[in-house]
Amino acid sequence: MSEAYDNQKLARSDRAGRVARLKAERPAARGSKKKRSSKKASAKSVAQNDSADRPWRGVGLGIALLGLCVAFGVQSATQSQRMRTLYSQLQQDTLAKDALLAQQSRLLIERGALKSYNSVDRLAEDKLKMRFPESITRVTREAGK
Repeated sequence: MSEAYDNQKLARSDRAGRVARLKAERPAARGSKKKRSSKKASAKSVAQNDSADRPWRGVGLGIALLGLCVAFGVQSATQSQRMRTLYSQLQQDTLAKDALLAQQSRLLIERGALKSYNSVDRLAEDKLKMRFPESITRVTREAGK
């Protein structure tokens, strides 16, 4: 614990010594107050020259953002139209499915009616010219032959 405390003390004293050296060197490096204000003035004039060289910098960013907003708006409108089209197509397909189911049920009823014995006999007589025999002869097979 005492080693850590000693290390902290050394770090503080090193920092204090560096700060004192920087304060001593500062007036010599910067010069008088007039020079400081002239440096500030020259920095301001450089900043003004930069902004004078690029006056449309903010406008370009605004145009880019406006372009992005327009692109997203167009994309959103296109997507909405696509969803409306798909929904109407779904409704049309549902109506077509209902019509086909109704037709299938009618065909099943018709097939059931055609399968009845009366209709089969009538179709056999009318279309195929089949007649019921007048005399029926029974044929049997003998067991030994």
